[in-house]
Amino acid sequence: MGASGAGRPRIVCVACWNVDLTTTVTRLPAAGETVLGRSFTTGPGGKGANVAVGAARLGAHVEIIARLGDDDFGRRALPFWRDEGIGCAQVQVAPGEPNAVATILVAADGENSIAVFPGAGFRLGGDQVRAARTVFETAAIVAMPLEIQDEAVGAALELARACGARTVLNPAPARTLPRAWLGLVDVLTPNRLEARQLCGLPSDDASTPAELGRRLLDLGVGAVVMTCGGDGAWVFERGQAPLPIPVFAVQPVDTVGAGDAFNAGLCVALAEGRTLAQAARWASATAALATTRHGAALAMPVRSEVQTLIDESSKRAQRE
Repeated sequence: MGASGAGRPRIVCVACWNVDLTTTVTRLPAAGETVLGRSFTTGPGGKGANVAVGAARLGAHVEIIARLGDDDFGRRALPFWRDEGIGCAQVQVAPGEPNAVATILVAADGENSIAVFPGAGFRLGGDQVRAARTVFETAAIVAMPLEIQDEAVGAALELARACGARTVLNPAPARTLPRAWLGLVDVLTPNRLEARQLCGLPSDDASTPAELGRRLLDLGVGAVVMTCGGDGAWVFERGQAPLPIPVFAVQPVDTVGAGDAFNAGLCVALAEGRTLAQAARWASATAALATTRHGAALAMPVRSEVQTLIDESSKRAQRE
């Protein structure tokens, strides 16, 4: 049975390591338009990798399962992860394969657009996941995005269930998964667009979050926490009314890592035994702080920052 162990929650992150190539622009370009950038940076990224960093900074014991390219970008991963205190025994390097790269545009208002070349990381296989059974056996939470191929997703979901760990699946980039696998997802964490895609609806569909949440529960997942950007988040559990989670008041400068920070905060809070509603509030604070600084993995806050934001928000609410 999965456990937090020794006071530190244990989390397994199935991940794809990207190097983010980020250009800041005044506004995002229209189709066919060229705009000039104001600055350019490179930095660590990849959804699952960002969650791993975020969870480690929040105090979790994190083990990462990943496949790296053996180029210059791929070689940046292990030193960075080790410096963050992340266990890397389940990481493999793929000879002769290029690593994943994300090309990111960030506008002045914090909005972004992202294109990802999946590289070696996407080809993480089921055999590598199953070979990591020992870390699943001690995990409270197994977290994964969809930046890896279906074989690895299915293996992680099945192994987590067999070992008694709770699964958190961030369906990004969204794609259809077998119904049997969805039944192994304890908590699904889509944004509103991904929720529409998973429900087979067009991107401009006008369904409310409550309607989307009900549809997603009908697909068989255990629970849903849907992020809605500046409109906050929603928690959907069977037999309970939809629960809105308000945003924390901050001044955002870059929203690139916000969803990953949300997932990191959610995973750590769940692993520590909080209810889903409590965990979603912790996750919302984690995400809010990540938007106040540039970058993805490098924007992840530490535990004391999250607790301070929550405490200050509670005090402000009491005064009002």
